[in-house]
Amino acid sequence: MINNMHGRGKGSLLLLFLMSSQLLWKNEAVQTDCPKDSTCWVLRRRLIDRAIILSMFMPQFSQQLLQTFEKKYSRGPFFFLPARSKCHTLPITFPAEHEQALMMQPKDTVKMLIRLLQSWNDPLFHLHHEAHSLPEFRDALRNKIIIIAEKVNQLQEYLKKLASKIDPEITANVDHAISSELLFLQSTKEEYRLFAFHKLLRCLNTDLHKIHNYFMSLKCQVISNDNC
Repeated sequence: MINNMHGRGKGSLLLLFLMSSQLLWKNEAVQTDCPKDSTCWVLRRRLIDRAIILSMFMPQFSQQLLQTFEKKYSRGPFFFLPARSKCHTLPITFPAEHEQALMMQPKDTVKMLIRLLQSWNDPLFHLHHEAHSLPEFRDALRNKIIIIAEKVNQLQEYLKKLASKIDPEITANVDHAISSELLFLQSTKEEYRLFAFHKLLRCLNTDLHKIHNYFMSLKCQVISNDNC
């Protein structure tokens, strides 16, 4: 279906995915007591397992995008070096070590994942919208960004449902990081545009790897009682 979509249809679908994610954070009925093998515990496990499977394949799409982009637009081994600055999601701090991540409270891991995913709603929309400035890369970029945006939206749905079963306060006043690169995607200077695309694609790939790893940590915290 995605491959048969063109032009405005693609843009409309992407916008629908990203706008719908803003409506996800209404509280549901809360069941915080979840002994092992209870209905609530099984639901948590099912949600986390689905999120792990979904997030497992997302870095492949972003890695392919980044590699294809570099092959097409790099003018030398160090051309994109100026684009290797800090990602806009850096303030959303994750523990560097797996053992440290396991020590976090599940509600804190869920909230950090929500913040990280929401921080990519606008950048994904703008990557898709500004793809027209890269004629040789436009279709590949738009197609994969639509897939990634859809999966990012699904992960936010899973987290919303999971949060309602852990702590209803998790989704209250969740902030997100804002990228300063979005304006540069529209720059009249080609190098500025290329650097902005490269930085966002690189950071997207990095964050998608993080997202999968921290869903794995969340499973240890919520389902396996840190026995991982």
